[in-house]
Amino acid sequence: PLKKKIEDKPAATGAWSATKGDSEEPVTTEPTDATPGEPTKRTFLRFMAVTVFDIKDTEPMNEKGEIPETPKWHADNEPNELASKLLKYGKELADSMGIKVTSDASSRGEQGYSAGDHINISSNVTGINEFGTFIHEIAHELMHRENGMFYVGGDRDTNSKETKELQAESVSFVVVSHYGLPAKHQPTYLALWRANKDAVNKNLSVIQKVAKFIITEIDKIQAEDKSEQPAPNSPQV
Repeated sequence: PLKKKIEDKPAATGAWSATKGDSEEPVTTEPTDATPGEPTKRTFLRFMAVTVFDIKDTEPMNEKGEIPETPKWHADNEPNELASKLLKYGKELADSMGIKVTSDASSRGEQGYSAGDHINISSNVTGINEFGTFIHEIAHELMHRENGMFYVGGDRDTNSKETKELQAESVSFVVVSHYGLPAKHQPTYLALWRANKDAVNKNLSVIQKVAKFIITEIDKIQAEDKSEQPAPNSPQV
């Protein structure tokens, strides 16, 4: 990518640059039959200190000379009514599985974590981001705990942190997309964990199974919730 100098950053100094110059003293050649002895000038190279810019003193630009926005690795925290309802159903699912869900403050900047029958969604995470993070963490519970319904483990590749994050975030992407919620940050998140097309395809089967299970269970709870609500204008007993 192209780079643009950051105007308000001080430049580094002390580099040397070669430049041409003329000697101040003329040089007289020895006279010969073909060349009379006339003063001539000698051209030589000299070095002088110049201002330079290190890569850390620059910022990226696109072909149009615009500075692109920094890619997001998680969803926005803006409120969303559908996401809130789905999160409610998801927490009911977690409770039925014996998984405790908390919302304590983040300790290291994480959006949430899975700790074995315990999911924490950081207290500053809300809206679509909260639902997507919840699905990511419950996917960890289902796949990466020995008592999980879809436990995958055994070989080194399956147990790697990169593979686990790919599986959990891919499940989150499928579920969030299924309900029509924005799902744009996942490629950035997966790229941070060095995921690629081949890795996704290799894990596609378990991703589909876990996503289908979560969607099916949430839909069941949603249907039960609607059946328990009184119909509009129904007589009150």
